Amino acid sequence: MMNRHLKTLLFCFFVIGINAGNSYAVFRLNVESLEGEDAIDFGRLKAMEDGGTPIPVTESKRVRLNVTTDLNQPYIVSQMVDREPVNTRGVPTPLSAFRVFATLNRGSGTNRMPNRIPLSTGETQIYLSDSAGEEAEMILQYDIEVPPFQRAGNYRTSITYRIVTV
Repeated sequence: MMNRHLKTLLFCFFVIGINAGNSYAVFRLNVESLEGEDAIDFGRLKAMEDGGTPIPVTESKRVRLNVTTDLNQPYIVSQMVDREPVNTRGVPTPLSAFRVFATLNRGSGTNRMPNRIPLSTGETQIYLSDSAGEEAEMILQYDIEVPPFQRAGNYRTSITYRIVTV
């Protein structure tokens, strides 16, 4: 009778050991356009009246960043802009025409972009988590103000979001 209980106990220990060995840590950054697009696309913006007089145009697009983690380690969320937006002929539009700011929806860390700042090339920190590495959600708003006399065209650049532990 004692031998039968011992086999059952060993079997339970073996199953628990397998399950614990196959668990994975979660550290994920989900990026989603709130306009339902695959990219931040400002579309066609009319910056001049029919007579050629410049008119002020501002357009906004929003992106949700959602951090999922069970690492219990602090982390940083950042964005990287590789270059000024350029059209198919290589003509740039200045990054100073773009502004970005972040609103923290969930999380107890530090919002590094609470106020509108000009978009800049390179890496810019968006969010620094608390010391426990709690999950977070933030909304980034990108605004463009078309400069007077900006050439018409499709301007493209790349913005990459990154999450790293501290």
